[in-house]
Amino acid sequence: QDKNLEYEPHIVEVKPDLSKEIRRGSIMRPECPADQKFCYVLAGAKLEYLEYDPSRDVYAAWHSGGWGGHVADVLTVVEADPSLDLPIGCGGWSWACIGGHTEGTRMAYHPEWEDFGALCTSDIVKDNGLSYVPVLQTSGRPQTIISDSAISGAQSQTTWPGSLVACDCHFYMVWHGVQKEADWNGGDGTTDIAFARIEPLDGKVLHKKWIVKGTATRERTTKLAILGTAKGCQRFAFGYGELSSFYVYPERYFVAELDGEGNFITDKLDVTAITEWQEDEKWVTLGNGDVAWGTTWKRNDNGNPHHVTMKPDGVTRVRADKKCGCSYHGHNTGYGYTLLKEFHTSPSWGECKDQPGGCQYRDWGSSGFKTNEMFVTSLKASLRLGTPNSNDAKIVARDRHPDCDPQPKPSEMCRPEENECDADPCPGQTCDDPDTKKFG
Repeated sequence: QDKNLEYEPHIVEVKPDLSKEIRRGSIMRPECPADQKFCYVLAGAKLEYLEYDPSRDVYAAWHSGGWGGHVADVLTVVEADPSLDLPIGCGGWSWACIGGHTEGTRMAYHPEWEDFGALCTSDIVKDNGLSYVPVLQTSGRPQTIISDSAISGAQSQTTWPGSLVACDCHFYMVWHGVQKEADWNGGDGTTDIAFARIEPLDGKVLHKKWIVKGTATRERTTKLAILGTAKGCQRFAFGYGELSSFYVYPERYFVAELDGEGNFITDKLDVTAITEWQEDEKWVTLGNGDVAWGTTWKRNDNGNPHHVTMKPDGVTRVRADKKCGCSYHGHNTGYGYTLLKEFHTSPSWGECKDQPGGCQYRDWGSSGFKTNEMFVTSLKASLRLGTPNSNDAKIVARDRHPDCDPQPKPSEMCRPEENECDADPCPGQTCDDPDTKKFG
């Protein structure tokens, strides 16, 4: 609504058949029009998530955040009571999941713990990494580091959450990234994929396992969802993408089945010619146990998905050369995830002098993907995602995970926010309470 590209975010409720709007309400923080703080902006990490808590009848709305010239995120809890006008409630935060510019994010609701869980990374690695933060707990707002991470550039993070799934009394999650910061090796390292089971209360890691580990390739764009209707959290649909070292997007896509410990119970199945999924899409478990997601893609000349590392013939890959080019190794949300910075050369670059000069961007996310076709892919729970292996035979039926002992819920779930930063949100400016770590 003004020159700083600040927009007014809304929650809109509609009938289940989408035939009629029921109501809508603004969730703009009052500090935005008054002081340009805690705004929704089209800058930095472009995120928009909405989850619902039926026990408290509240929404959790998580979106890109702006504070003057700074970018991070804002998570607002909204009262959904039909007698109210969608007022802002307590919980969440007005600025930054963790320190720095917010990068990868995921959110899910856990019905047994009656709280939302949030995963986030930022471009400040020290004391952060891939972190878990509960949403409705505002007393201390615990932050638990799940995994190490590394920075591949300004506002560019190598570690990225893929999925956060509630099952029994736990959250299950997958992500791609480095096993430790030093593994990135200045951009010459690989990224791998990990699986974990954590406590929703505080993010305590109960089990963690790196399940896809490459050498000459990088794995990323990973997804997880409950597959089937059986209890016990022992069958998950799992997917990931694989790419050559200096590409931004996957060249091949795979699915498989995992058990509750992250073990493969089927061999992986290559689905590159059939489908694809993007980094911020959510895999959803349907009522019959199938897993589905929707995305758009442009078709190749042969009708198959046009993956962004391909030319229209579906075979030739676009140039991505580290020595003479500058395609990003990681996500660069400051410029938009879908922008591939393909060339960055000049006559003074010695052996690169004959390459095209200057920096050119290919906006695969819009001009490269203009299409009126949306595709919904489903993985049928009645079939197997690949050939079952010896781990599949070891699964024993159960109603719940054995670690699901009765646990006390937080004694204080939702208090008004405290210790908000009123100072300039630059690094180094912290709140009165240093434990909150809310800085820009």
